[in-house]
Amino acid sequence: MKSLIDQKVQRIAEHCIACWNACTLEQMQPYLKEDVLVRSPNIPVIYPEQVSGFIQGREMVITYWYQLIKLSGPMKLSIDSLQREGDTIHLLLKINDTEKFLATTLRYNQYGKIIEFTFDYR
Repeated sequence: MKSLIDQKVQRIAEHCIACWNACTLEQMQPYLKEDVLVRSPNIPVIYPEQVSGFIQGREMVITYWYQLIKLSGPMKLSIDSLQREGDTIHLLLKINDTEKFLATTLRYNQYGKIIEFTFDYR
């Protein structure tokens, strides 16, 4: 049986993915720390000046995700696997029910707010 923390993590992950799939990303804001950090190889595509591949700030992250969806088209995600190690969660997300995956690592603080995302496409 999963611990209460693992159950909560699972529910939050499922809700965030549902928000992504429905393109209602603003509903993810309560889970994101105001200065959340996101690392992704796609960031320079949307923000060419961000050659380092990271952005910071809840509003900028939400805007980035909307721009990414606009550029690449809808991307439906589903959880293939989820593992929690302390304050770190590792998700393997299936993209559009294909053999393509998005490996996502996120960290959260003591208040349950997400402080960092790292994305890697496989």
